[in-house]
Amino acid sequence: MFTDIKNIVYRPSECMTSKYSIGIIETNADSSFLFHHFLSYFLKEKCSVVFLSFCQSFNHFNSVGNKIGNNLTKERDLNNFLFIDGLKGLAHAVNSESLKGDNPWSSCMQNNGKMDVKGLYKIIKQVINKFTSDSDKNVVFIIDNLSMLVDIGVHAEDVMALVHYLNNYVTKDIEGSFVFGVNNDLGEQDEDADHLKKFIQHTVNMSLEVKGLETGYCKDVHGQLEVRWYNTAARETSTTKVSQFKLTDKTCAVFASGMSSAVL
Repeated sequence: MFTDIKNIVYRPSECMTSKYSIGIIETNADSSFLFHHFLSYFLKEKCSVVFLSFCQSFNHFNSVGNKIGNNLTKERDLNNFLFIDGLKGLAHAVNSESLKGDNPWSSCMQNNGKMDVKGLYKIIKQVINKFTSDSDKNVVFIIDNLSMLVDIGVHAEDVMALVHYLNNYVTKDIEGSFVFGVNNDLGEQDEDADHLKKFIQHTVNMSLEVKGLETGYCKDVHGQLEVRWYNTAARETSTTKVSQFKLTDKTCAVFASGMSSAVL
């Protein structure tokens, strides 16, 4: 868990471990450090965490977790953590004949080869229910990059519908928390990505947008982090905080824009 990230997103009046949704938007920068942070944070808060990754393997997250004091193998063995390999699942869904026995992911594919998000939603719901059925802990469900579904041909409107289904199920039906990310590298030039970003900002309790620096690469400042908390009743932005950050192997330093030691 990155202490600076926790300090900047934490609000005493809100509890992120129950009935809370967080959207992460990646714009010309790598937002993976936020998923490592939230994964570590929620496990340390004694939640049952289910992580669906469309970007990396379990070994990758376990390796990074070990560097920041988070043993995912141990958490998995203790039944506190479940990792779902989304890349492998999608590959199996597309090429189900290559597998022996039942393939649950095949049920989310239509006859025309397109993905059925309702089928995917049912798979995810069943997995979460099975994993958490004997636990009284708060449940957290994390997806690192839903834009991967758009990349394989799923319409942005269908991805929004999936987010809506999952958000209602996780935050209302089981009173857990939902964290998910999308890519918005091209901004308004990519209508699907831009629609997803705007949809997120009208859906979540808090959004975090990771942006690359407009001035280009800098070894002392790796990007900008914009955090927005929303008034869930009026759907208006209640608070916005903009900072810059620098990543190392084990930490993430966050500071006010223009306040890096490199420029002072």
